[in-house]
Amino acid sequence: MYLKKTVVLVVTVFFLLISVGIAIAEEVEPDLSKSYVNKDEGLSISYPEGWEEGEPGDAIAWIHDTEESELVILKDELEPEMQLVEYVEDIDKWAKENLLDYKEETLEKYAMGNEPSMLRVYTFTYKTEEKTVPIKAIEAYLVREGYGYTVICDTEASIYPSKEALFRKMIDSFHFVE
Repeated sequence: MYLKKTVVLVVTVFFLLISVGIAIAEEVEPDLSKSYVNKDEGLSISYPEGWEEGEPGDAIAWIHDTEESELVILKDELEPEMQLVEYVEDIDKWAKENLLDYKEETLEKYAMGNEPSMLRVYTFTYKTEEKTVPIKAIEAYLVREGYGYTVICDTEASIYPSKEALFRKMIDSFHFVE
C-alpha cells in the first residue's frame, strides 16, 4: 500500500511540474504577433500583443507594455569610418557617465538584422524624487551606412529574468526592409 501511494504521489508531482513548466514557458515566450515598420528608416521589429507604440521622442521607436518594460530603437549619425567596436565603446563610455550604478554583465558578438552586431546585458539604477528602481537591460548594436543602431529592451531588474527570452526574441526579429 505504501509503495502504491508513493508511486501515485511521484507521478502526480511529475505531471504537476511539467504542467507548471509549460505554463511558464508559454508566459515567457509569447508570439510576436505585432510589427513596427518604419519605411522612412527602412527597418522593422516585432513585438507581442499587449505592447503599445508610444511617442518615441528622439528615438525611432518606443514600444512598451504595462509592466514598465520597454523596447527602444535609436539611430545615431556616426563619424566617418567609425566601426562597430568604436560605436559600442562610445555607448559604454556614455553609460558609465550618465547611468547611476551602471554595470556591464556581458558583451558578446551577435548578428542582428543579419549583420555583424554586438549584444550587451547591463544593470543600472533609475532614480527620481519619488522612487529608485534597479533596471536590467539588453542592448544590441550595429553599424550600417554611417549610422549606429541600438535596440534596447529593459525592465525592472526583478522582472528581467521572466522577460529575457522575450527581449531576445524581439531583438532577433529586427531587420532592415526595402
